[in-house]
Amino acid sequence: VPVANGTYIFTAWVRSSGGFKTDIFYADQFGGPSSIVVNIPATSTYQQVIITGIIVTNGQIKVGFWSDAPAGMWNTMDDVSLIRL
Repeated sequence: VPVANGTYIFTAWVRSSGGFKTDIFYADQFGGPSSIVVNIPATSTYQQVIITGIIVTNGQIKVGFWSDAPAGMWNTMDDVSLIRL
């Protein structure tokens, strides 16, 4: 789905067992020079992760979560938002 060009913020409340090889929250393919990546903290209580200043110049954006972990690790996400400012 196309999005309007402009500045966006991507937020979520997350928690994680830790022990991940990689556990990230990201914004990509928005017309910027590179991806914006935030590590998800290892915590049993929810913490907010935020990516600010996402400047969409090509009418699209890919946002998401990516994890690589051994068996038995977990994470949860809640109240995920992509907001045009």
